[in-house]
Amino acid sequence: MQNKYTRILVAIDGSEMSEQVLEHAISLAPAAETRLMLVHVSPQVEQSCEDALNSARSLSQHHVDVMRSYWNKVKAAGSVADFRIPCGHPGAEICELALRWGAELILMGHRSSCPDVEFDSMSRYVLDHAPCPLLILPQSIHSSAIQSNPIQSNPIQSNQFASLR
Repeated sequence: MQNKYTRILVAIDGSEMSEQVLEHAISLAPAAETRLMLVHVSPQVEQSCEDALNSARSLSQHHVDVMRSYWNKVKAAGSVADFRIPCGHPGAEICELALRWGAELILMGHRSSCPDVEFDSMSRYVLDHAPCPLLILPQSIHSSAIQSNPIQSNPIQSNQFASLR
């Protein structure tokens, strides 16, 4: 089966789960046929102007360094990627960028601190507002399962939840 996606937005946050999401994105993006947009949203925090400016400088350089390392991994795998670090509500920024960029798929991870909670608020927001198909990798999937057989790793796709809305 040939990959039908040419523009995949990959939401990553620097966590261990982000490494798995990135590995899966690379497996979906054969050399130059698919363009990846790596996105890390920096949440807005209420602070004084001076504190916000100092925090922004140190955080933005850290985020740029993290995103550059992800970009280098994609490049080393022979795929093509850009990255963005918008500031705001993570779910809203992901959906807005997916719409503006023309993403054909949003790929993101999901982690929940409580096993009884179906989705964290960001995942739920993106699920409810995504302008394109959404592929959510659950925390329980390990990168070895994704690498060995991405089809049988059973990621959750938004169209599977249409009846839950």
